[in-house]
Amino acid sequence: MLGVGRLIRDGRTVEHEFLRLHVDGQNQVIYTATPSQQKETAFVATRIADGTATFENPAHDFPQSITYSRANDSGMSVRIEGTRNGAQRAMEFQFERAACSSQSL
Repeated sequence: MLGVGRLIRDGRTVEHEFLRLHVDGQNQVIYTATPSQQKETAFVATRIADGTATFENPAHDFPQSITYSRANDSGMSVRIEGTRNGAQRAMEFQFERAACSSQSL
């Protein structure tokens, strides 16, 4: 499965991220993220159940853990967390399903 995220400010994309979910040779579910101007990073699924999926990479700078949770029929939340500069940090994002625009980008 492939995905892309964009951060748009004043009508312009200022950041983007390419995402990929796949199963590797050891039958593990892998979440691979490639944020703007950064190297690709893989996270291994450590829990998939009850509308929640958690992916972890303890060696990554930040985040070390990414959790997707179904919020309702048309939404989800994503929580990223880990240690950064010696301090524990976490951020949560809420997403709602939206219709795609037919406008050219």
